[in-house]
Amino acid sequence: GNPPAAIANPYQCEGEFYSSKVNGKYSTVAYDYKPSAYNKNTVHIGSHSSNPYYGVGDMVLYTINFTRSYNAAQLQVRYADAVAGNIIAVYLDYTLRGTFTTQNTGSLNSFAWHPTIISLGNIGPGTHVVSFLVSKGGSYGMNLDAFKITGQ
Repeated sequence: GNPPAAIANPYQCEGEFYSSKVNGKYSTVAYDYKPSAYNKNTVHIGSHSSNPYYGVGDMVLYTINFTRSYNAAQLQVRYADAVAGNIIAVYLDYTLRGTFTTQNTGSLNSFAWHPTIISLGNIGPGTHVVSFLVSKGGSYGMNLDAFKITGQ
């Protein structure tokens, strides 16, 4: 499905609700059933390989209708990764806002909120695109379960 409208603060979106995807080098962005995920589904980004160049370029994009403003907005992701080391770039409206490096959460079915908070700046009402891009692979990818945006 598509991302729900951003009405509540915080706003939370399921990883599998992406609007579009781009497959990177030797990789395929795909839905992934995981029993301990919210709604039992995620999106897997990054290659199932230890080669750091595989999976680079995988991207999921979320076109979201913001019905309210989120001032000083911050984004945090809930994910799983069995091998630390993927670097994920976070964009708002195609502008890089920050990166985070995945940590080993125990398995691809063991989810945690990443401690890195990405500052998005001010988000006004209207349609905006939040995207996640694998900028370094090599750790067998990650399962994106959800992300949340909070603001003032």
